[in-house]
Amino acid sequence: MAEANANAVNAGLHAHIAYRLAGPRVYLEPALEFDVNYLTLDGYHEHGDTPFDLRVGNTHDWVLSVTPGLKLGARLDPGGGGALDLYASAGASFLHGNSFDSQASFATVSSGAGGFRTRLDNGNVAARLTAGVQLFTARRFDIQLQYEGRLSNRQTDHGGQAKATYRF
Repeated sequence: MAEANANAVNAGLHAHIAYRLAGPRVYLEPALEFDVNYLTLDGYHEHGDTPFDLRVGNTHDWVLSVTPGLKLGARLDPGGGGALDLYASAGASFLHGNSFDSQASFATVSSGAGGFRTRLDNGNVAARLTAGVQLFTARRFDIQLQYEGRLSNRQTDHGGQAKATYRF
């Protein structure tokens, strides 16, 4: 079995702009998100599966995205001074630079013999879906559960989060 160590770095900036149009119990929230990410993966050399060990070159790229979306929510009063927020949102991410190329060759072959290129080609458009519930209590304690999905023709991600907050 071949083994290798590679260092990866991901750094980015995220901006979220939203405006809530609130009624007595229901709200609509159009939003726009901007993301700028820099990704780099150092080259590496596999060891242990000679003659099939690979020498892989480094790769780096910028990924830019803009995501318009719309959130629909309802705020309910369960009593006791708290509030229950139910929401769902949908949007679309438009990405630029979301493909990554690496040069590779067999480690036992001279560098003059050439190699091959690998390409990780992610989608340029992805649907973004979110659904959740958040409980606000009168005792300054909040609980939130949320599903997050990202779907494109080349990639599907599902995730979730549970969050507890104490306001002081």
